[in-house]
Amino acid sequence: MYNASHGYPYPPPPPRPQPQQYYNGGTSYDFPEDTYFDPGPPPSQPPQPAPAYAYSPSPAPAPAPSKEKRHKPRSHRHGHSHDHSQSQPPPQSYYPPSAHAPPPVPQPPVRVVRVLTLLIEDKRSGEEMLTEVRVPLRPADPGDTGMWADAQEVSEELQRGPSRIDGRAKVYTMRGRYKQLFLRILDDGRHVCQPANMKVSPERTLEIFVEDVSVEVSCRLRLCT
Repeated sequence: MYNASHGYPYPPPPPRPQPQQYYNGGTSYDFPEDTYFDPGPPPSQPPQPAPAYAYSPSPAPAPAPSKEKRHKPRSHRHGHSHDHSQSQPPPQSYYPPSAHAPPPVPQPPVRVVRVLTLLIEDKRSGEEMLTEVRVPLRPADPGDTGMWADAQEVSEELQRGPSRIDGRAKVYTMRGRYKQLFLRILDDGRHVCQPANMKVSPERTLEIFVEDVSVEVSCRLRLCT
């Protein structure tokens, strides 16, 4: 039987009992009215079936994103960091450029053809001569004065000109107190010379001396006897 005043197919509930006091060992307890329990319909009335409701399944929840999408693979992270390091400019060196530059290659000394004045003293006849030859000269070492000439080039230029030395002789120059022999003339007019450094004065002059070879030979024979 449906009761419209209560909205459900059950008879109206009985009146709620008044709160009662219970004693337990001298202590009283009051049960509030909210503790009322509905015993349901009386046993004489058959239970009514529950209304049927249409069941509609709830939509399935969206799948959670996989861990592969949330976390980038290690290779990708490494590649990204590698690209980031390549985009940065290289660090500047703290050393001066000159410290990393290779040592300069020593250049050969510059030789310039100049006029060299030869002051010749022929001890065979006591004659003194002056002649000029054109030979390459190179500057002396740093801190030193004068220039350097090659003995073979000086000898060839001297014997090619009109002031050539005739007869058997030896030609030398003085370097301090030592004789520097650089030319020997044979009986047939041929001459023997070899490359050697000869010191030239800052005025580009060179003093040379000529002696007879027989004088040296006679002195040696006199010492031996």
